Amino acid sequence: MPLVALVALCAIVPLAGCPDETPAPTAVAGTQGRSRYVVTMTGTPVDLAEFRALQKDSPEAVPAYVAKKRAETAAAQAGLDMVVGGVGGQVLSRWWTSGQATIEVSPAAVATIRAAPGVAAVEPDQPLK
Repeated sequence: MPLVALVALCAIVPLAGCPDETPAPTAVAGTQGRSRYVVTMTGTPVDLAEFRALQKDSPEAVPAYVAKKRAETAAAQAGLDMVVGGVGGQVLSRWWTSGQATIEVSPAAVATIRAAPGVAAVEPDQPLK
């Protein structure tokens, strides 16, 4: 059977070997048997207007502003650090512009992270394409 016909058949009639769904994303492998996940925290979205104004009008003030925002993000995510550490994982990085963090935990610990206060979502970290 030509490949085009097989693809068309898979679209019409689900057969064994023809996936009917996109497979769930797999997290990037981490260290010590852990995987990497991106955690989105609840809260007010970051307003970047002040940051953009500083970039335009006072670029010399940007590094101090970014350092302040990174410290605020780390303080706001202190509870996440405790939960992640409590399941044997670690926080790898944070993004003050989005309120997200990349963590490395065992796949079995993801449900615990999702249930933590302030966590809106936990998704597998995937390579950029």
